[in-house]
Amino acid sequence: MKHSKNVKNFVLFLSFKKINLFGCHKSVLLIFIPIILIFLLTFSITFVTGCDAISNLKLGNLSDINTQQEKSQDNKNSTDNKQQDESETMLTQDSDVNTDESTSSTDNNDLDNINTSQSENEDENSTQQSEKAKEITIEPSLQTINVYYANNTGEYLVGEARDIEGDSKLVDAIYEMMKEPVDPSLVSDLPATTKINSVKAYDNGIAKVDLSQSFLDDRFVSDTVDILLIYSIVNTLTEFKEIQAVEFYIDGKKLDILGQLDIKGPIYRRSDLIKQQ
Repeated sequence: MKHSKNVKNFVLFLSFKKINLFGCHKSVLLIFIPIILIFLLTFSITFVTGCDAISNLKLGNLSDINTQQEKSQDNKNSTDNKQQDESETMLTQDSDVNTDESTSSTDNNDLDNINTSQSENEDENSTQQSEKAKEITIEPSLQTINVYYANNTGEYLVGEARDIEGDSKLVDAIYEMMKEPVDPSLVSDLPATTKINSVKAYDNGIAKVDLSQSFLDDRFVSDTVDILLIYSIVNTLTEFKEIQAVEFYIDGKKLDILGQLDIKGPIYRRSDLIKQQ
């Protein structure tokens, strides 16, 4: 009986617990269902918002990338344009330089032409004056002059006295220059093989000296010697009062250049080349 009562009590207990558990579960469900709905709604909103943010972030990054690419392209275009402008500027400057050089060259050519024209005019005037000048005769009376030789170091001219007379005093004076000087420290630069074709004096004070080709061929070739050679003749002939300058000819042809020395015009006396005693 006791055992049967215990079983009955246990059944009743389980029945009571079942009822309570059921009631308890029902209350819990009523409480948690709204919370779960709210949680699901919040999660959905958060998820959608996150997706939008991610989408916007991607779009923003894409926009930034496009902007950077555009800036890079703009910078590249700007650099290319700058380089092109610099290249065009350099080409323009080169063109200007070439133009200036061309202009300068043209100006120089014009100046050379002017100088050449002036020189030709001077030569023509000199020739015309020589053609208009009348030949004169040097007085045949005895005259003492200095005949000029170079010193042995080729630095200056030294005169030695000579007595000259007769109708061909200018020719005789040059022949005296071809002789050995009295002073052994002096030398004659005039080649001994030189032939004197003629020496003529004119009323304009110019003497025309016509020599043979051996005067050029047999001389000692040196710029310094050429200077002393020419001025030894000029300084000797200008010892005569009738002569102020000398023109040189080779076998009838005007001599304009001797080595590097320009002698196309009348050559005047140079006292600075004479050593003072």
